[in-house]
Amino acid sequence: LSASALSAEVVIGITVRNQARRLPTALKSALSQNVVENDQAIVVLLDDQSTDNWRESCGKLLEHPRVVVIEGLCGSASRARNALLDFVDQQLPNARWVARLDADDTLASNASVAALCSKGDEFAGQYVLGSNHLKLHGELLEHSNVANPAVLLDRQQLLQFIEAFCLHGAPLELPSCNLVLRCHSGIRYPDVRSAEDHWLVASLLFFHPDKGVIVPFPFYAAYSLGGSTTQDNRRSSQWALQREHLAGAVRCW
Repeated sequence: LSASALSAEVVIGITVRNQARRLPTALKSALSQNVVENDQAIVVLLDDQSTDNWRESCGKLLEHPRVVVIEGLCGSASRARNALLDFVDQQLPNARWVARLDADDTLASNASVAALCSKGDEFAGQYVLGSNHLKLHGELLEHSNVANPAVLLDRQQLLQFIEAFCLHGAPLELPSCNLVLRCHSGIRYPDVRSAEDHWLVASLLFFHPDKGVIVPFPFYAAYSLGGSTTQDNRRSSQWALQREHLAGAVRCW
C-alpha cells in the first residue's frame, strides 16, 4: 500500500461483481469528492470474482493514485461488504470512516462524503445515514428517498415504514445504500443473500439509535433502480422472502 493509502482518513468503499457498464461512472463520482481531491480519502474497490471486463471499462481511472484495488473470494454482497470493512480496519491505520458506494450508483455532489463524515464527527456517531435521489434509466425521478429522523428514530413509525416497502410495495425503502460507518465500530452486514443492507440498517435503528446520526440533507447518493444486482434480486425468490422475514423480525423487535 502507498503512503497516501496508509494516511487516508476516509475510505469510499465499492464492492464489484460484473459491473463493467456502470462502474466507471460510479468511480468518477467517487474520485470527484473533495475529500479525495484534498488527499484525505481513497477509494477501495473490492472485486468479488468478476468475469466481465470491468477493469478495461474503467481504464486509466484505476491508475489514479487514490485508488486501491483488492480481490476476494466472497460469494455474496454481504460477505464482500464485510471483507472490505475488515480490510480497512486491518490495513489502513489512519482511516476513521468507510463511506459506502454501490458500483451502479453515483454520489449526489462532490461534498456528499464530507458532509456525512462531518456530521458523524460532530455527534460522535458510529454510523451515519443519508438521503438518496432515485434514478431510472439514467433519469432522476421526481420523488427521492429522504432519511427522515422523525420516522427513522420513532419505533412505531419505523415499523410501519418497513412494513410498507417489505409487504405492500411502497416505492421508498430504508436509505441503506447511504451508509457511512466508523472504522473499528464492529458493525457488519448479516450473512443473508438479499436485503442484507436493510437488515443491518433496520437493526441499527431499532437497537442502537443513539449511536447513529441521520442527515436528511444534503443528498448523499443517486440510487439506480435499474441496477443489475437489484434486478437479479427482484427476480429471485430470496428478494420477496427476505423482506417478509424482515417485516416479521421488526414486529418482534
